[in-house]
Amino acid sequence: SKWDGTLNYTGSSADSSIVINELDLLLTGGRLTPQNRDIITQRYERTLASGGEQAALRDAEELFLFTAEFHTASALNAQNSVHRQEPVATTSAGRPYKAVVYIYLAGGADTYNMLVPHSNCPDKDLNLEYASVRGTNAVPRSQLLPISAATSNQPCATFGVHPRLTSIQQAYLDGDAAFIANIGNLVQPLTREGYVDGDPRPPSLYSHNTQTTVTQNVHAQAVTSAKGVLGRIGSQLAASSPSGRPRYKVDSYSTAGNIKILEGGPAAPEMLPLTGTVRLSHLDSLREDVAAITNPESGSVFAETYSHLIESSITDAERLAAIMGADEVQLENNFPSGLAAEGSTIGEQLAQLARILRARAAGTLDTERDIFFAQENGWDSHATLNIALSQYAQGLETKWGYVNDALTAFTAELKAMGLWDNVTIVMGSEFGRTMDSNGLGTDHGVGTASGAGSARRVFSANDVELKGSARVARMRARAGVVLGDNERKV
Repeated sequence: SKWDGTLNYTGSSADSSIVINELDLLLTGGRLTPQNRDIITQRYERTLASGGEQAALRDAEELFLFTAEFHTASALNAQNSVHRQEPVATTSAGRPYKAVVYIYLAGGADTYNMLVPHSNCPDKDLNLEYASVRGTNAVPRSQLLPISAATSNQPCATFGVHPRLTSIQQAYLDGDAAFIANIGNLVQPLTREGYVDGDPRPPSLYSHNTQTTVTQNVHAQAVTSAKGVLGRIGSQLAASSPSGRPRYKVDSYSTAGNIKILEGGPAAPEMLPLTGTVRLSHLDSLREDVAAITNPESGSVFAETYSHLIESSITDAERLAAIMGADEVQLENNFPSGLAAEGSTIGEQLAQLARILRARAAGTLDTERDIFFAQENGWDSHATLNIALSQYAQGLETKWGYVNDALTAFTAELKAMGLWDNVTIVMGSEFGRTMDSNGLGTDHGVGTASGAGSARRVFSANDVELKGSARVARMRARAGVVLGDNERKV
């Protein structure tokens, strides 16, 4: 977003033809098109006359960075005189708004301290077994926030939520949240015996990178080729339906960069920084030249792809800057901030998403379906999660507290906008962790966390045996959580 870098190149002459020829050789391998050469040469000469040699050289170098020739290594970029026409945008049909917010806990969140068997277990005291196996990493029963699972076909009628997750407990009690336990990435249904016998399962079960990919594309049989699950959903919503249903107007946003789960959507997701907006700082002075470089169609598929992407990215960034700077997106609630040094930015991320939702509520944006992605890092808890705290459970408490405080503000903001019944929040991770300790923290398991369903339920069966279970060491999957008026939205 900032053009702060400089090149050490100094032209052998201030003559424009010599400078542009040398830059063409250095930056684009002699492949600069005649059209782009004329644009950059004219800018160099104008700036040379008004601002001097160094300013002219800077402008020329910056314009080179916008050329497809700089970013592609294909044959010459055969530009033509036809300017690219943007596809006709989908028009909103004014249908009721719905959105999903996916909060990804990167690193393999230890949800054994998020959702815990509490009491009213007919066959045995599973909380006692939990405490025995979990050891010092366990949350004491007296500190857990109780929720009823009496209608959930679980081995215990009462579960406990981590004491810092008060917003999730309250949402559950209000009928606006559900937990999904013991789920994970699968190729086919897998039993404990099948696991031991080598039945098909996703590749690299304990690898962060691979399991993140599989979790986010929900297609373990096609790890590298399958697009992101939310991207695929967005594309289906934005496509024509055989039933004749009009296309939905769909958009997607990420506060965590270009992420797998949004890949394959109807358009590239909008990238949001933690605060403010991202704009090219010198764009105002070079706007016409940048447009002249990026707008003409190209006969090279590589050059055309790049030029179209940079053109649309600049347009979207300018549009977002105007939206995010408007009075109507000011928030009513205080979100956590300034915790990056402690490993948490989820407060800033959810605040950014809330601003987009405020623009939608105010009518500035007219999408019918929105997809949002936020990511909280730092959950790989082989040792304590907070180096300032010696106890593993204290580190987890800190992490869950950051998430809870951000969710509390986000929930209040949604309710203030009247959008609480229109937005579903999903929280998940690439896998769960072992129940027993490795001496400090816990190691990788195989479960992930995601899903949706009717509210005030704990879905999917929990183990009826924890002590001595083979799953304690490796096979144990864990829980996800879904917040929102799910019966109406899923």
